[in-house]
Amino acid sequence: MRSITVTQRADVPFSLSVDLAERFFKRPHGLAVGPGRFLRASVVQESAQIRDVTDDTMVHEALMLIWQSRMRLPLPDFHGLLTVRVWAPGTEISIRGSYVPPFGIAGQLFDSAIGWRIARMTLQRLLRDVCAYLEAQHEKERADRDAATATRR
Repeated sequence: MRSITVTQRADVPFSLSVDLAERFFKRPHGLAVGPGRFLRASVVQESAQIRDVTDDTMVHEALMLIWQSRMRLPLPDFHGLLTVRVWAPGTEISIRGSYVPPFGIAGQLFDSAIGWRIARMTLQRLLRDVCAYLEAQHEKERADRDAATATRR
């Protein structure tokens, strides 16, 4: 089993981060993961909010992530956790999880040589997409609130 963690900062309030991330993963068109824009595979994924027991400083939620390939490609299943931490003025978002390379010993050798790099690039790409979605949704909601406030005046 290989463990992997990626982290990125997003300009979005901590209090909204997990709810917005859950919306990202619940979008109707599904999820495609991969190391690049054109090199992606569709996956069947599940996500659910759970208590973040990895944070000793405050009680809040995290997002459990699980996915399996929809395609016949020999991609490993992924089990992970999206966590958030306060990082003024925004939020630090991490995805950490694990996978088992397919094909036994041969898969482990491939993973040791280059597979883990592909997995890391895949999670980095996914986290960039998540953060961009969070920031865009937060900005849209802020603009909608501002417009509603201006209309009432």
